[in-house]
Amino acid sequence: MKKILLPALLSMSLFASQGSDYVGIGAGNSWFSVDKPTQNIKNSGLHGTFTLGHKYEDYGRFYVSGTYLNSSESVSSSGIYSVAYDAMFPLVEDMLSCYAGLVGGYTTYEEGNLNLSGGHYGGEVGVTFAIGDVFELEGGYRYLFETGKDLNTKARDMQMAYAQANFYFNY
Repeated sequence: MKKILLPALLSMSLFASQGSDYVGIGAGNSWFSVDKPTQNIKNSGLHGTFTLGHKYEDYGRFYVSGTYLNSSESVSSSGIYSVAYDAMFPLVEDMLSCYAGLVGGYTTYEEGNLNLSGGHYGGEVGVTFAIGDVFELEGGYRYLFETGKDLNTKARDMQMAYAQANFYFNY
C-alpha cells in the first residue's frame, strides 16, 4: 500500500494544473520473461488495468495505474503498479494522437517459493482516438525492464500489448 500512496499523492498535486482528469480501464496480453540458471522462461497471460490520470491539453499526460496479471495457476501473486508520463503528438486535431513515454514502478510476482518482486522501468508507445469530449480509445505497447531476483533466478522483462478506454470527467 505504501508503494502506491506516494505516486497517488504526487499525481493529485499535478491534477490541480490546467487540463483534464481521466479514468481508464484496459485489458491486453502480457509476457513476463524469467532467467533461470539452465533456461529462460516466458510466462504469458491476460491482464486488466485501472488508470487514474491527468492530460495536459494536447502535449502530455501523467498517470498512475494498477495492473492485475492473470498468469499460470502456480502464480500466487502478480501485479504491476506504475507511474508514467507520456508526451503526446497530435496527428488530427482533437481526434487522433500518438504518444511515447517513460514508465516506472513496482512489480509483484510470486510463484511457489520463488519471489521475483521488484522495481521496473521502461517505456511505452501508442495511439489515442478521441470520440467526443469525454471518451477516448487507446492502444499501446509497453516494455519494462524488471529488477526482481530470488537466488539464481532473475526477472528479465515484461512486455504488454493493450487496449484501453479513457473517460474524462472535467473536460
